[in-house]
Amino acid sequence: MNSFSFYIDKFLYTKKENTPDISFIPANARRRLNIFDKHIIYLINHCLEDSTENIILSSRYGEFERLINLIDQYKEQNEVSPMMFSASVHNYPLGQVSLLTKKTIPTVSVAAGEDSFINGLVTAVVSPQNNIVYCYADDTENKITGICFNIKKSGGNNKYSLKRIGYERSNIGLEEITKFFEGENNSIRAGNFIIERV
Repeated sequence: MNSFSFYIDKFLYTKKENTPDISFIPANARRRLNIFDKHIIYLINHCLEDSTENIILSSRYGEFERLINLIDQYKEQNEVSPMMFSASVHNYPLGQVSLLTKKTIPTVSVAAGEDSFINGLVTAVVSPQNNIVYCYADDTENKITGICFNIKKSGGNNKYSLKRIGYERSNIGLEEITKFFEGENNSIRAGNFIIERV
């Protein structure tokens, strides 16, 4: 893989202990969302633009407590609630974003284990589309629930490069990713890739 360049606008993140402001969502729809869904919808809504061409959501586990409840329900009853299952899949928050914003743009969900962040980012960076909202969220992180930003192929001041660096793997958490995009470090390794500020 060659090195790819991209630009980032509107970087933001949510902290686990904070309740995101989702007052833009009608009350009847808010009641059906759990806190993890609310964080994701808040992040994506704040990064969406009229020119957004795609939304990519990446998560290792999705909403972890819901997943555990599904497993327990299956073990105890040998079946699961269809409503709980439909809300547990990784693209559920994306469907809610589409319904709430009435935007009919493509969406992609990525779940790749410990490489979920970097695989979602690679998916966005190699896409032929120019303005992509990328959100990475996980319920198992200690402090930060999710990050979100706009990825563009040209323009802007925040230029980055992404390149594969070999086979030595490197795991990274949301806190380290956030610090990098806030400017504390010039590069980070994630999976088999390095992301550098240009």
